[in-house]
Amino acid sequence: MKRLFGLAVGVVLIASGGSALAQGVQTGTITGIVQSVDGLSLPGVTVTATSPYLQGRRTAVTDVNGVYFIKGLPAGTYSVSFDVSSFRPSHTDSVSLTVGGTAEVNTTMSVAGRTETVNITAETPSPIASVTLSQAYTKAEVDVLPVGRRPQDIAELAPGLTNNTPNASQVTIGGSTAFDNVFMLNGVDINDNLFGTPNGLYIEDAIQETNVLTGGISAEWGRFAGGVINLITKSGGNTFTGSFRENFSNPRWIEETPREKANDVVHQNVLGKASEGTFGGPLVIDRLWFFTAGRYQKDPAPNTFVQTGGSYTRIDTNKRGEVKFTGSPAPGHTISGDYTRNSTLQKDRPSLNATSSLDKSVLVTETIPNSLFVTNYNGALAQKYFATLQYSQKTFKFVNAGGTKTGIADSPFRTRGVAAGVPAALHYAAPFFSALDPEERNNKQFTGSVSYILSRKRTGTHDIKGGGEYYRSTRTGGNSQSATGYVFQSDYAVANAKPVLDSQGVPIPVFTPGVSRVQNWISTQGAIVNINTTSLYFQDHWVAAPRLSVDLGTRFESVKSQATGDIVTVDTTKWVPRLGLSY
Repeated sequence: MKRLFGLAVGVVLIASGGSALAQGVQTGTITGIVQSVDGLSLPGVTVTATSPYLQGRRTAVTDVNGVYFIKGLPAGTYSVSFDVSSFRPSHTDSVSLTVGGTAEVNTTMSVAGRTETVNITAETPSPIASVTLSQAYTKAEVDVLPVGRRPQDIAELAPGLTNNTPNASQVTIGGSTAFDNVFMLNGVDINDNLFGTPNGLYIEDAIQETNVLTGGISAEWGRFAGGVINLITKSGGNTFTGSFRENFSNPRWIEETPREKANDVVHQNVLGKASEGTFGGPLVIDRLWFFTAGRYQKDPAPNTFVQTGGSYTRIDTNKRGEVKFTGSPAPGHTISGDYTRNSTLQKDRPSLNATSSLDKSVLVTETIPNSLFVTNYNGALAQKYFATLQYSQKTFKFVNAGGTKTGIADSPFRTRGVAAGVPAALHYAAPFFSALDPEERNNKQFTGSVSYILSRKRTGTHDIKGGGEYYRSTRTGGNSQSATGYVFQSDYAVANAKPVLDSQGVPIPVFTPGVSRVQNWISTQGAIVNINTTSLYFQDHWVAAPRLSVDLGTRFESVKSQATGDIVTVDTTKWVPRLGLSY
């Protein structure tokens, strides 16, 4: 049988400990309406939510319309109870709350002493809870599916989304451009500042849930035209729990392409593996939890210079780690801090791309340090007020990602494809780009919000939320195409249908008048572009009737840019209205 596809094998060992490991920074809400058996609203009912995913318990009291909101809840499975004087208590289990989502739990309470049975149901999502179109996937669901476990792989399961995009790891939501979505981890932006792809600031086995928002999105979310892919990682619990996973890969398990077969290239039998582990639990029961995760991967990838016949082995070594603490200093208040480190070493990587490389002089050994720090607070300031604060800082760099020699004779070459037997756009002689001009793609984000519950018997219940965000995207680097400032375009000498090589194994260029060219790239090393986005938003989730809810919101965004190195920037402001209705 032909080997047509690559194969990845995962072995998972899980130490069970009772409470699941989960509490995301991006929190959700349980809401609903409480009525009597005769259909009248019941104010003053105490509603209590409990969960192994939650430190302690959270309570709320229904308003004059019988409506309640319990906010700041991590994703997970909940039990909700209802209690008020002169009525029989009610209770429901298995309420599923998605990351950053809303679950509706309605109930009908009977007078104490009556004997009729009341059935209680929970719906997620439901008409009065949310108008947002979204799809959530838990770790347990993803683990049994034959799909990748990266954010972009999980997101592709959602309807209205495709990965048929210009660059790898991008997605398109609802027909928007592939650069115009937001990937979020634990409530903060982890987008690559250039391509709109997610940075690898996660350990796959630590991802608890992924929620893909595709429509009807609140004004709280901004800086996108497509959608939002929102992930949370585990956070520990009241019992100790951990896992270990081993993933295997091998180039020999992949069938050779027709071009490789024509050049007698055979994939080597080299086993690569990635190891992942998680562990978390309580430092203080119901008060302070910790969670840690790690990942180590070393992938040797044998490659062949197809035109010249030489070979090399690229070795990628990736180390990732995460540590998170979640605490409740007082009932109804949660503070969390999370630090993730992702460091990659790429030994003998083609500086441009593998398919165009001709000799070892174009290879570089590059390091890519990447880190994320997030701290978050949410809590009930009073019976009707709820506040959030969040700060994050992400760093992403390319170090030694190009040449280091500055003499013009050490410039890279690319073929023009004019000479007989020479394909176009092949790369030889020296690395592309410049290690003397390292590139950085960093960001900082600060957000805050306050919400208030406004209740009126005649006009319904309003969950009013206002907030702001300051987001700075920073790119450093002068776009240096080579360390010398020059790139030559010239074909090489050919003999017996093969490139003629010098003593170093490098193709010998042939300069032809009217054909050969030289490009002089004038760059400003260390140039900086800061794009600062200041946003203010207002959102009203109006429960107008038991079966009718309306979302009214608007978001104001002001973009101001600062740059060095003769870079021309653009400033803009815009208003983004949001309107949704569910019946």
